[in-house]
Amino acid sequence: MQKTRTGQEPQADSTVIDMGAPKCVQPYDGMPTYRTKDGSTIRELMHPTVHGNQAQSLAHATIPTGKRTLLHRHHKTEELYHVTGGRGRMALGEDTFPVKTGDTICIAPGTPHCIETIGPTPLRILCCCSPAYSHADTELLEDEPEVDGLPQIAKSSKRRTPNPVILESFRALRKRRGLSQGRFWGTIQVTQSAASRYESGRGIPKPALTLLRLAFGTQREALALLKDLRHGLPESPGPTQQALKAAATGEGAKALRQSLGLTQAVFWGRIMTTQSGGARYEMGRDLPRQVVMLMQFVFGTERYVTSLLSALRKGSPSHDVPATDQPEPAEDQLQPA
Repeated sequence: MQKTRTGQEPQADSTVIDMGAPKCVQPYDGMPTYRTKDGSTIRELMHPTVHGNQAQSLAHATIPTGKRTLLHRHHKTEELYHVTGGRGRMALGEDTFPVKTGDTICIAPGTPHCIETIGPTPLRILCCCSPAYSHADTELLEDEPEVDGLPQIAKSSKRRTPNPVILESFRALRKRRGLSQGRFWGTIQVTQSAASRYESGRGIPKPALTLLRLAFGTQREALALLKDLRHGLPESPGPTQQALKAAATGEGAKALRQSLGLTQAVFWGRIMTTQSGGARYEMGRDLPRQVVMLMQFVFGTERYVTSLLSALRKGSPSHDVPATDQPEPAEDQLQPA
């Protein structure tokens, strides 16, 4: 995980109690917290440039709900993440997988990686680097400026930079499966023209990425992702298929939200759409197909969702999503990948 403090190495701003070199004790409350522009915070708990230890550094990082770090890698440093709180999803090389409190991840030198929070609470991680973290050893793989603390979360804009590891992994997967662009992306009802733009570098909306993972990940990965998407929902019978089918319109989506007793922020956030975007959909703007499909996976009954997943993985789009052309989502309405 990238740790910066206005582009400088950690400074000796805290009290260090010498207990005989090279040992030292650093009280947690004695370390200042640095806040990023996106709200991420970090404490550098132990670092050779501050504490005089020799071979490694240790930091405590917090990633707010709904945020992620920038894709980056360390050329010489091996890094360990130990999750102390919350739930997240890790991108490590070409793999993506969920993580939760108590999990430990080893990040080999040279491996591109980033992590995002997917639960209702911030993600908290202990990050150990050996050799110790160094800016010179860290390479950003996304076109965003460094800011205080953790790297800035990529924001939605028309110049959004795609995650190259995720994009390349889907290209490679499509080719390994021997699928044309139209066949591969058509599984999640993305038009071939849009698919060409995505594969040429345009940012892929997060609902589309999530559906691709459900469709083409391993069965185990798809089930784990589905569990994450539905985590924390009330254990009730759930909406009827008729209600889900009606939710393909803004009016129907609003009715579904109200029947579930959810606020706009919670309901639309569950399907990776901003609250302002969701409000515009409820006022009549057409919903993108991928948002409608993801809505079914998140809010459908267990039995219905099981059948949807089976159909998706066989390459058959959901039968409840209208087949008429729908516009691509506006850039400011969907959370970026």
